[in-house]
Amino acid sequence: MAAPQIKETLHEYIDTADDKKLEAIYTILKDSISPDFEYSKDELAAIYARRNEYKNNEAETMAAEDFVTYVRQNKL
Repeated sequence: MAAPQIKETLHEYIDTADDKKLEAIYTILKDSISPDFEYSKDELAAIYARRNEYKNNEAETMAAEDFVTYVRQNKL
């Protein structure tokens, strides 16, 4: 199974899993989830630039439903 298919299958499973199964999955993966993640200076600059574009009405935006459709159609 390809990575995008695995991700989609896991997302669907997690959305419907009961609390006990979610805790089990989290226990397995918690060491891989880094709470100490930091953005680089370049990443922060890009984030702030996009934020400023949005605040100044210069950014292209779309409704959440349209974005979900776009992602599913383009398998991003």
